[in-house]
Amino acid sequence: MNDERRLIGVEGRSSYQLAQPEMRFRHIPWYLNVLLWPIAGFFLLLALLIISFLPSIALRNGFLPLVPAAPNAAGFSPANFLYSFVPSILELLIC
Repeated sequence: MNDERRLIGVEGRSSYQLAQPEMRFRHIPWYLNVLLWPIAGFFLLLALLIISFLPSIALRNGFLPLVPAAPNAAGFSPANFLYSFVPSILELLIC
């Protein structure tokens, strides 16, 4: 009985027909799927890498709550401890 009753969606098509890739992507030009998304992804990744390594973005003086971000001679970073280890321990204790 459930097979006979289908939800009628846009333009009288059933929800099963609307879920097919041919129906979902019928209005998207081929170059949008083939060219635009990989090119946009490449440039977004490139922008992320450029911004990540800019000297003006570095957190040498720390950030709130003014914990130094640079590791000491032993390799311990107070910021790494505060923002990585402490939340993971809290998560283990809660769950």
